[in-house]
Amino acid sequence: MPKILLVEDDADLRRVLVLLLERSGYAVTVAASAEEALARLGPDADGHDLVVTDVEMAGLSGWDLAAAVLDRRPGTSVVVMSGAGPGRGPLADPHLPGVRFLAKPFPVERLLEAVRGLVGPAVGTGGR
Repeated sequence: MPKILLVEDDADLRRVLVLLLERSGYAVTVAASAEEALARLGPDADGHDLVVTDVEMAGLSGWDLAAAVLDRRPGTSVVVMSGAGPGRGPLADPHLPGVRFLAKPFPVERLLEAVRGLVGPAVGTGGR
């Protein structure tokens, strides 16, 4: 089963996204900040196949997190979500290779399509 690390500082949105991903058959670990996510991605942590992160958070941005993930664990895929398009705003860095960008708001199916495209369908879900 693909393992996803979801990084979102908005507790309500985090709950909704966890429900969506878990009901779609994915194993989900959560972090409320980029710093917490990096701790979960430490050398002794279980590997995650995908990191899904918000861009604008207190402390490190989602772009900073994406860069750190790609540096520490090059085989990990990353989805970055933001209300500002790539290349706009002080935290944007659209030049990270292998990072998929989703502009908020987005239909939930768009997130699931991005997840499936990066890590495949969840085991036993028939690709739903």
